[in-house]
Amino acid sequence: MDGSTLTQRLASAKPVIERILSLSGTVGLSYGLIHEGKVVHTESFGFRDHDKKLPVDEETIFALCSLTKAMVASGVGILVDNGKLSWDTKIRDVVPGFQQQSEELHQSASILDCLSMRTGMQPNGTWLQSQNNIIFPPSDSLKIINNLKQIQPLRHGFQYDNWAYEIAGHVISHTAGVNWGSFLSSHLFQPLGLQRTGTNARALDGSNVTRAYTVLDNRTPVLIPDVQLSDQTLMGGAGGARSCVADLLNYYTAFLNAHEAQAASGATATANLPFKQLIPITSAHTAIPLRGFETQAYGMGWAVGHLPGPLGIISPIFQHLGDGMPLLGKGGPSRMTLNHAGTMPGAMTAAILFPESKSAVVVLTNTKGLTDAADTVSQLLTEVLFDVPERHDFVDLTQRIVDVELQSWRNVAAELERGQTPGTTPRELKEYVGTYRNALGTLRIDILLQEGSRLVLRLQALEEETFAMEHYEHDTFTWNFSRDESARRGRIGNYGAEYFKIEFVQEGGRIDRLAWKTVPLLPEPEMFMRVSG
Repeated sequence: MDGSTLTQRLASAKPVIERILSLSGTVGLSYGLIHEGKVVHTESFGFRDHDKKLPVDEETIFALCSLTKAMVASGVGILVDNGKLSWDTKIRDVVPGFQQQSEELHQSASILDCLSMRTGMQPNGTWLQSQNNIIFPPSDSLKIINNLKQIQPLRHGFQYDNWAYEIAGHVISHTAGVNWGSFLSSHLFQPLGLQRTGTNARALDGSNVTRAYTVLDNRTPVLIPDVQLSDQTLMGGAGGARSCVADLLNYYTAFLNAHEAQAASGATATANLPFKQLIPITSAHTAIPLRGFETQAYGMGWAVGHLPGPLGIISPIFQHLGDGMPLLGKGGPSRMTLNHAGTMPGAMTAAILFPESKSAVVVLTNTKGLTDAADTVSQLLTEVLFDVPERHDFVDLTQRIVDVELQSWRNVAAELERGQTPGTTPRELKEYVGTYRNALGTLRIDILLQEGSRLVLRLQALEEETFAMEHYEHDTFTWNFSRDESARRGRIGNYGAEYFKIEFVQEGGRIDRLAWKTVPLLPEPEMFMRVSG
């Protein structure tokens, strides 16, 4: 501690934040701080519209991405407190269409299992492709959920999975009899007087809304279509809310006040505040494996931990640093933390709550940059807010993460090259041409011949989801591209070398299916049968 005031420390932090934004290529950022139950500071940087040079401010609406999850958990908490559900209610007893192929999940998976990320269901990011395209309609939701594979036993351990919160959206909608987003609006947002928060962009004031950006390797911003997640789309329950810093500060202030009251009284509700069941929601339910930090866990929509300790374990930064995440709060007192991050093409967000001091750090950005500036800045602001004795060099950390991000894309190309069998030739290209579908019938792949000499892959018959293919070996082709191309296409990130291989499989001398490893965690690729061509 250096004895400076919070105002002085924040002034000193400003050039550091600006440097983090520059290194990451982030176009616009807005943040706010709560301490001892009061809003103590807000500040914004950069632009909501880069071309028009329109500035960001505390009223600018951003996509919240996975900060939505804690809101959905609070919505379920209201239904539990009203006696409509219990945390142990089985999903199959609430959602009639839940017919999971795993007998264990079908019979036993509960609401708590979903909200605390312990179902053991596979993650599957195929639903999100280029330019924020959600390539499956909401009507396919339960069909896809029912066919997700179980990759570890129920309640065996933590597995982050957006589909669990897609299920939670179904739970709210079926129980309340209204769309889950409408339920959150009427039971959380409206009672708190939030005018710029919702789960459907069309229902919000269209002024002062940020655009969405990715960045090239040289940090040039690329304008992409806005985040499409909402209460009208697939995966809305996992990331479909929108808000601004001003509204979120009011939301989290009320949350912290209700948490304090419920922790002190043992009650599950607080007079004049909409939040219910906050102690179960913020309790540690599923341990998150992190060497040396046994206290890290997932609650319901929140990662639960303590300082000194790491934050940002839900952020993409964790994928790059793992156990090398910075240890925050060294030399200071123990503090309970609730935190989460959110990521979509064109948005990265972070929220950290400290219930014991009724403090919070909220950071919203409009850019999927070279690193997660929202998470890095939130950690910097945590050290500034609490004036911790041992501080980190977050500019150096940002540069290291940027280097890892850029190298990860070079690693994909290098891994593909190392694994290639040299000297093989493909069949005549026209033998691969055709339409292929997965067993579920939800995903279509067209293999087309362009200009008579080059194969392309097209997903869901969408022109914007067309990718050039290169022969790799035997009957295998690749469709990989550079990080710059990924940014121009507005894609979420790097899934690794195996994701970019398409292997054609023959039966009786004719190509009749293809194999694509849509889910890197699964040992076997997904098969697509040739249905025409």
